[in-house]
Formats: sequence, C-alpha cells, structure tokens
Amino acid sequence: MRRPSKPPHDFVVPVGNPILRGQALAVDHRNIKSKETQEVLEQLVKVMRKKGAVGLSAPQVGVGLQIIAVECTRKQLDLVPQEIRKIREMQEFPLKIFINPKLKVTDYSTVVFPEGCESLPGFQANVPRYYGVNITGQ
Repeated sequence: MRRPSKPPHDFVVPVGNPILRGQALAVDHRNIKSKETQEVLEQLVKVMRKKGAVGLSAPQVGVGLQIIAVECTRKQLDLVPQEIRKIREMQEFPLKIFINPKLKVTDYSTVVFPEGCESLPGFQANVPRYYGVNITGQ
C-alpha cells in the first residue's frame, strides 16, 4: 500500500482524485523560478518519463497549477509501428514545459486517434483533436 505523500507526488494520481476535477490555477510569473515551482517541474518530468508518457500535467502529480510537460523520444516512437506513425504524422520532439499554457487553433479540421491517459491506466478512447494548434506559455 502506498503511503500518502505530499505533492508533487512521485506517481500519477488516478481518476477520482479531486485535484483532477478542480480548476488549475495560473502560476504567478514571479514564482516560476521559486524552489517550489522548480520542484513541481522536476517531479512532473521525472514521473512523465518513468511512465513513458508523451505528456503530463501538474494536477496529475497532485499540484493544481497550469503546467504541462510534453516530449516524444526516439525510443517512444520506435514502440509504434511505422505505418501508424505515418498515419498519425508522429515525430520526435524535445522536452517542452508550458506554464500557464494557451492554445490557439490554427486548423479547425479534426483528426481522431486512440489515446490513453496515465490517470486512467489501461483505458483508451478515440479522441477528436484539431489538426493544427499552437501552444504558448511562459
């Protein structure tokens, strides 16, 4: 049995955890370099990589802040058959962390592919997404 720990957790919180239902708060730009925020960033990346996930949000490690981390490594791509990578236009990209992310749709046509969620392990669903988006943040 896992002992309760103080966020940011070293695991992904499961569906049903109230932190996943709440409104994540914006990070004050003056606090980005603080020890607490840097600890969240480090733990978020550590857990994402440990799980082999392409993306993870701060609420998924128990912190109700608007922070996401994304990364797709060569190793992750190699686990996906080449024909699927081609259909999904998947490509490697380096670690990117977005604080207070903003999403702007650049192409409103949609694509639908199966996706999983680390907070609901073992489950996949076909998720429609806009074909083109631009994500910015601090």
